Amino acid sequence: MPQPPRASTPSRPVHVQVDLGTLAPPPERVFANGCAIVDHGLIQEFSFTQSRPRGAPRAAVSLMVPLEAVVGHLWKSSVQFYQNEKENLRRAEIGVQNVLDSPPEWQASLVQMSNVFRVARAGTEMVLEAYWLSPYYVHAASLGGTPKFRFEPVVQVQLSSPVLVGVLEYLSQHVEEWRRRLGPLVPPFESTDE
Repeated sequence: MPQPPRASTPSRPVHVQVDLGTLAPPPERVFANGCAIVDHGLIQEFSFTQSRPRGAPRAAVSLMVPLEAVVGHLWKSSVQFYQNEKENLRRAEIGVQNVLDSPPEWQASLVQMSNVFRVARAGTEMVLEAYWLSPYYVHAASLGGTPKFRFEPVVQVQLSSPVLVGVLEYLSQHVEEWRRRLGPLVPPFESTDE
């Protein structure tokens, strides 16, 4: 008797443990001195910008991030980093840079999907490194498979402390609203930053 086809709906929740320290840095690198965050419902756009003191901002790179990756990975893996760095800026009497109200047009800038991140600081310079894990791997694991997860490097965004702390502060102000929006959808990522 033939076997029924395997269900294509996930049969069990999957939590992917990511040791961020083992990921190779993305070879693509951009400088940004600003960021606008645009809410597209279940996708958040992080539009990292460049501008001169008297010039209008231009898009450097836009990262399109699924909401569950913002809540379940980016925020969760960077909340302690945010708290420490916000305090460091306060002690140095340096203000946090707010996110921009609206992004510039994309023009020729990169627009990439990303759902795994790591952040770091060296002096006043910070970096947000973005990676992509195809949802296929998580889906296959939820069906009982044992896929080898492949994290694709996307881009390194080099920026100053006030800019990245401003981005994380924006997340801190919206994360509960986004959790409610996700409802029963379970973020598939957990991370360890060693």
